[in-house]
Amino acid sequence: MLARLPRPFAVLFALAFAAALAWCFAAPSQAIVKAAPGNYTDMQLYREIAARMDKGESYYAAATAQQRLHDYPTKPFVTVRLPTLYWLAHTFGWLRLGTLEIALLLANAALWPLAMPGPLTRTERGAIGFAVFLGGLACASPALTPMSETWCGLLIGLATALTLWRKAPWWLPLACIAAALTVRELAFAFVPLAAAFAWADGRRRELVAWGMLAVFFAAGLFFHAQAVAGHVLPGDLSSPGWSSGLGLRGLLQALVGTTLLQQLARGPAMALALLPLLGWLALEWRAGRFVLLCLAGYALAIALFPRPDNFYWGFLLLPAWAAGLALVPRGAWQLGRAISRR
Repeated sequence: MLARLPRPFAVLFALAFAAALAWCFAAPSQAIVKAAPGNYTDMQLYREIAARMDKGESYYAAATAQQRLHDYPTKPFVTVRLPTLYWLAHTFGWLRLGTLEIALLLANAALWPLAMPGPLTRTERGAIGFAVFLGGLACASPALTPMSETWCGLLIGLATALTLWRKAPWWLPLACIAAALTVRELAFAFVPLAAAFAWADGRRRELVAWGMLAVFFAAGLFFHAQAVAGHVLPGDLSSPGWSSGLGLRGLLQALVGTTLLQQLARGPAMALALLPLLGWLALEWRAGRFVLLCLAGYALAIALFPRPDNFYWGFLLLPAWAAGLALVPRGAWQLGRAISRR
């Protein structure tokens, strides 16, 4: 898309992007809220819920009791995770689930180079696979296997790549999102976008399938809410809500805090987290509009809604967002060409 910009707009975009990169180094520091060493963490909570299920408790009894024990809110019902991941852990164990998560990361790394549209070089496609692998490496960490957002990010990434890949049947991305919805309701944003594209392209069967998935998900969420309500006590804590509005800084810090970029200094890390935008804008509009709208939607949600301690929502963009990093040279070349064009 950058190659098609008229020269004045290309100059304005280059100045705005350069200003955003400079802001990454000058923005006031705001530390990500993490648990202090020795404090009780979400990972402990999720593993202990599964351990209570191993002893014979039902999921909802175990989850609400464990959250109440450690002063976690149980209201509203979304503060209690959907049960699927913990049923699987109870049945197969966390180790086997971790192996499956690694397999999902490798599937992303293998599929994204094949799925990317346009006349990309072999070097670019290889770099895309490597960027996807590194960008999603934290998702496959055994310590984070109980975190539902890592599963959602891997499944959303796989569904997005399958949507781009013309050889893939339409039901494969639908199956990936259906699996993601059994783990975390945040994956639902993919559904109306996919349905809108199916409607615009006249794919009626696919449109009906996405609509049915939305109906089944709504029904499942209703039964989940009823099950949670049956175990909530009057004195249970309520969540303070999700409306922190941390903006671009919150988005970039979420991406830094969920990738290997957290090992770098804050300024360079935030700038590197922003660079994939330039790469994604190098795609041809007709081919890249779906992935851009999908990633932009989740990025906007992360910028506007989570609390300061919800930085792990950044996993929802990974590893798909990282693929754009391999396209940054192409994006810079296109932008330079648009600026130099008479």
